[in-house]
Amino acid sequence: MLLSRNYRASSFWLTLFSLALIFGPGMAISQEAEEKVDLDGLFEAAAVDRSNGNYAASAKKLKTYTELKKDNGAAWHFLGYSLHLDGKLDEAIEAHQKTTEFPEFKQFGLYNLGCAYSLKNQPEKALKFLNAALDSGFDLFEYLDPESGDWDADLNNVRKTEGFKAIQERAKNNGKPPKKVPEKISEATLDVKSLVGEWKITSGAHLGEEIAKDRLPVVTFTAKDVTIPAGDDSFVMSYKFIKPGKDRVEVDFKIESGPAPEGEALAIMKVDGNKATLCYDPTGQNRPKEFKTTKDDGNFMFVLEKTSAKFDPSKVVGKWNVSEGTRAGEKVTADRLAVSKITFDKDMITIPAGDDEFKMSYEINANASPIQIDMKVESGPAPEGSAAVGILKFEDGKFILCYNATGGERPEKFESTEADGNFLFTMTVDKE
Repeated sequence: MLLSRNYRASSFWLTLFSLALIFGPGMAISQEAEEKVDLDGLFEAAAVDRSNGNYAASAKKLKTYTELKKDNGAAWHFLGYSLHLDGKLDEAIEAHQKTTEFPEFKQFGLYNLGCAYSLKNQPEKALKFLNAALDSGFDLFEYLDPESGDWDADLNNVRKTEGFKAIQERAKNNGKPPKKVPEKISEATLDVKSLVGEWKITSGAHLGEEIAKDRLPVVTFTAKDVTIPAGDDSFVMSYKFIKPGKDRVEVDFKIESGPAPEGEALAIMKVDGNKATLCYDPTGQNRPKEFKTTKDDGNFMFVLEKTSAKFDPSKVVGKWNVSEGTRAGEKVTADRLAVSKITFDKDMITIPAGDDEFKMSYEINANASPIQIDMKVESGPAPEGSAAVGILKFEDGKFILCYNATGGERPEKFESTEADGNFLFTMTVDKE
């Protein structure tokens, strides 16, 4: 059965701030064309044909529709769907390809291309597009499971191929490639998530001598690097965990930028709740064996304590206009942003969607750096329970929100690219 459901959790988050504009047929077209054709009626009539199984009639109407209005992803999606079920696979493939140009429908267009090429008995192309669909956030994993009641018979031609076995494994792993089984570790470990945030260095020593308190800065860890203030400048050092030990984890640091030549430091580290101890050799020659520093070893040793963020979650409460937006690296046009008004209450977000509206609960982790936000649909034209995780900040009087559009990992930076699929929105206070 070919995919036709376009209101799933991932697609909802892809259209969070412009759903009504994308799914509805009311985009701007020329006045002359609008006078000649009732496009709204044509779009709705095509939907009636599909529901009655008259796919040829639906495709005919949607061909007319897309000739006049080429920027409606929903129309291309349903055109491909209708042609596909009408058996016109070559024409369907063209429509599916066009569907992939719209971020909101990309995963479905790619999936349908995989189905079409399977029916054409071209397994290499079919597997290529099925993998691409999973990469783009496709999450109807039951369609890829021959044992489920929703198995897609379009994929019978590739079901027994070696490549499809790998796709099945990805489906069992929420769309991600199966993780390699790590070596068994029975000694100390360190979760990178426990490091993320700001840490105040409470004490330090070098060559066995204590470092003055006024010289101990606040450092900031992300999941990949640590930033250390140095006067008017700062060091940025990437880091990676090397090996667990009995009571420590070995860590390698590397200077990426700052007021010093590139260099490396070999360290040992341990974290106990909000406290951490770090000991390292700044020459990159000898990793410390113990948490101590002497006149002879040249090691640095620091004790750190995680700070609490000063952000007040009530700062988001109010009505906001979306002034800028980027979806998977593509700018959202001004006409779509013009109708995007978001209301944050104490524990609920309300987003208009045509004649309907979304209601989403949310939670803010003000102690994280950057500040984290978790959102979940409570009601509206999308599956209840759909969730997304993001980060937020206030900068120059603007509310900036970045989240993963496919329900994947939380963004680490305020950026949106085609590769990461993140959405980035800038909002200003609604003064009306």
